Order: sequence, then structure tokens, then C-alpha cells
Amino acid sequence: MTTHLQTSAATVPTRDRFATGQTLFLPGIHLGAMAAVWHSNWAAVAACLSLHVVFDGLGICVGYHRLLTYRSFKCPRSLQYALTLPGCFCLEGKPVY
Repeated sequence: MTTHLQTSAATVPTRDRFATGQTLFLPGIHLGAMAAVWHSNWAAVAACLSLHVVFDGLGICVGYHRLLTYRSFKCPRSLQYALTLPGCFCLEGKPVY
């Protein structure tokens, strides 16, 4: 009587793996933001707010949440890509069309 042993462990899905790059990138961005407080001016504040509107407002809220998650509106494919790209830059993961 022979016993068959499992030779390899089950693979962990990509979404469940530890993301080393993101784990190092996000604290680095926050440390840089805290250091920037002493080297800031009003032009930098305006740039920060405008980038917040583009990436968070359009990319995450409109692109990922409203368009890709709920499909609450229809638009041309080029506009879908234009709204999804800023969300990708915010480390939201790969879009699912």
C-alpha cells in the first residue's frame, strides 16, 4: 500500500498576497507630506487641491465607484479610460470592465 503525498501547496491568489511595494510606498508618501509642511507655499497648496480633485474626485469617486462598480452612467470608451486612469494612479487595483 502506497501513500501519495501532496508535493506542492495551494497557490495563494494574487489579491491575497502581501503587497510589499504598496506597503513601502504609502508610508513614504505620508512622511514626505509631513516634511513638506515646512517647505510649502500657496502655489503648492493649490496644486495639491487640484490633484485631489482630479485623482480622488474623478478617478476614484466617478471612475471606479460610479462608473465601474455601479455602472450608473454610460459614456464613450475613451472617457471610461480617462476616468479610470487617475483611479489606477491612486493604487485602486486593476479595473474590471
